[in-house]
Amino acid sequence: MVASAVLSVGVVSLTGVAANSVRLHQAGQSKATALRGLEAQVATVQSTAFAGLQALDGSTFDADTSIVVSTAAQYGGETYTVDTPATGSISVTAPTGNAAELLEVTVALTWQGMNGVNTMQRRVRRSRLGG
Repeated sequence: MVASAVLSVGVVSLTGVAANSVRLHQAGQSKATALRGLEAQVATVQSTAFAGLQALDGSTFDADTSIVVSTAAQYGGETYTVDTPATGSISVTAPTGNAAELLEVTVALTWQGMNGVNTMQRRVRRSRLGG
């Protein structure tokens, strides 16, 4: 009887660990997908000529952060999509005060994650000399 009780506690604990592991995996997938969307926008900023960077200030963009989730066979083996729409913004500043020489572009992305609102941002500095 004691062995059955210990085994029951162990099985219940492992079920909780497995469920938490699935949630953490989904959160990680969502963050990785958001990062890819953010990096794609940063690549666009980096390919923009220095003279055109000021025009990006205040612009917004949408990123697809949908993830496909497959549950394990013991949980039904279902596949479904978690849609977590993300919105981004771009701001351009002159950190030295001279916009003709150096610009700092901040690309930010915000999305609704499992644990609330998540934000990620990247900064790129571009100089006139570097193009």
